[in-house]
Amino acid sequence: MKLYFLVGLGFAACASGSRDLPRPPDFSPERFLESERANAVETPLVEDAQHEEASAKAPLDPLVEPDLDELPGRVLGNVAGSPITAEDLLLEWNDISSRELWLVAERFVTSRLALAEAQRLQIRLDPVDVERRVESEQRELRAEIVRRGLDIEPEDFIRRELRLEPERYLARLRRATIQQLLAERAVRAGSLSTKSVKARLIVVPEQETMDEVTRALEAGAEFAELAERHSIDDSSKEGGLVPFVVWQEYAPLARLAFRTKVGEVGGPLETADHLFLVKVEEFREPIEGHWSQLREAVERTLEEFPVSDGEFLSWKLGIEQRYPVELEGLVELLGTAR
Repeated sequence: MKLYFLVGLGFAACASGSRDLPRPPDFSPERFLESERANAVETPLVEDAQHEEASAKAPLDPLVEPDLDELPGRVLGNVAGSPITAEDLLLEWNDISSRELWLVAERFVTSRLALAEAQRLQIRLDPVDVERRVESEQRELRAEIVRRGLDIEPEDFIRRELRLEPERYLARLRRATIQQLLAERAVRAGSLSTKSVKARLIVVPEQETMDEVTRALEAGAEFAELAERHSIDDSSKEGGLVPFVVWQEYAPLARLAFRTKVGEVGGPLETADHLFLVKVEEFREPIEGHWSQLREAVERTLEEFPVSDGEFLSWKLGIEQRYPVELEGLVELLGTAR
C-alpha cells in the first residue's frame, strides 16, 4: 500500500493523539536515509544467511541528491540564451495545474514527517524486507511492460518510455521503497502507541438504508455481511473491518467506538452527512517506548493488516502537531491565496 494518496471517507474524523515528546535534533532526511541503508547492509536485525545473501545481491548504496535549498535559483538549462531555473518551472507548473503541484508538495512533506518520526523512534529495517519490496516494485514494472504489449528489457523501457536514466531511476526506486517501509512502520507505531480499538464500520448516506440495516441486524444478520452489501466506505471490501481506530476526544466516531462494548454495535451516528454504525471487536492499550519495544507488535500487525487510508490520515493529523511544517517560501513564490 502506498502512502501517496488522497484520503477518502473512512475514519477521516479520527485524528490520532499526540503527546509532548521530544523532537529529533537537527533532522536531516538525507543523512537518515543513508544511515538506514548502511544499517540494512552492515548491521542486519537478524544475522543469518538470508540477510547476508540479500545484502550482497543488492547493496543499498546512498543516492546523492541535489541540495534542496539551492533548487529555486539553480539554472537547469537555457533557451535562446535565457536561463531556466527551478523557480521558473515551479511557477509554470502552478499556472497550469496548481492542485497537482500542491499534491506533490503534500506528498513530499508527508515523506519528511515519516522520516523524522522514524528517526525519533529509532526504526531499523530488515534488509530482507527491503529486498522483498524492491523486487515487488520491479515485478510491477515488468508487468507494466507486458500490459503495454512491449517486448523489451526494463532498462530499455525506462530509457525509451519513461525518458529516464535506468541506473538513476532504479536507485530512486530503492530509495522510495526504503521511505515507504519506514513510513508504514512509523504510522503503525503511532497507532500502537495510542489506545485503539479494532472495529467494523457501516457507512450509509441516508436514513432509509440505515433503517434497513438496523432491521437486518435485529433479525440476526451478520454485521460484516451487511457492511459488504450496504456500506459506502472503502472498508466494505473487508466486511467493514477497520483494524485501528485511535482515541481522539474531539472525533465523534472515535468517541462512539470507545464507549461501545466489545461485541456490541454503537450508533447510528450522524456526521459528515452520513450515518455510521460501529461494531467493536477488540480494545488495545497503548504500547510505550521506541522501536525496541514496538518492533514485534508493529511487524506482526503489518503482516495481518496493512496500513489503511484512514489510519494514515489519522496518524498524519496527529504527527503534524509534533513537528513544524512551514512552507511560507513556496507560498510566497507561487502567490497562493490564503
